[in-house]
Amino acid sequence: MTTYLFRRVSTTAERQANGMNGQAEKLLAFAKAHEWQDLEEVEEEASGASLKKRPHLTRVLKELKGGARLVVTGLDRVARSLFDLEGMFKQSDVGGWSLTILDLGIDTATDNGRFAAQVLGAAAELERKMIRARILRTMDQLRAEGRTPGNRSKVPTSTCHLIVRLRNKGL
Repeated sequence: MTTYLFRRVSTTAERQANGMNGQAEKLLAFAKAHEWQDLEEVEEEASGASLKKRPHLTRVLKELKGGARLVVTGLDRVARSLFDLEGMFKQSDVGGWSLTILDLGIDTATDNGRFAAQVLGAAAELERKMIRARILRTMDQLRAEGRTPGNRSKVPTSTCHLIVRLRNKGL
């Protein structure tokens, strides 16, 4: 039975902040404590927004078979939306594998563990929606004040005006 030790960081900055190494240490220590032998370490640097943008996790999810387990340090390493989490649960039901989330002490091989993971997944999705709503409110407020949201252009205004004039002349 294979145990996949999956770790992910979202950004290069997170990687440099010892994100990958810290996750690897926790995952390997947990596997050693349980005397698991057939280990496959999987590493991915990608946004957690969707499984579509995470080819390594997608591959692992296809490879997981009966009795195998996917072990992660935190729920946010594998799913950010309830939709993605539910998809994983359906795959695990059909494939007969489980998800272990270390920082929460959850093992979806148990009914209690699965319930807890679903509740936490819903909370994570709510949090993401609340963050998005807050960002949109801030952007609307900036627009109402006549300010443009987002990063300022690094191209000088005079250069932008020159580009517009040249484009209007057909160049």
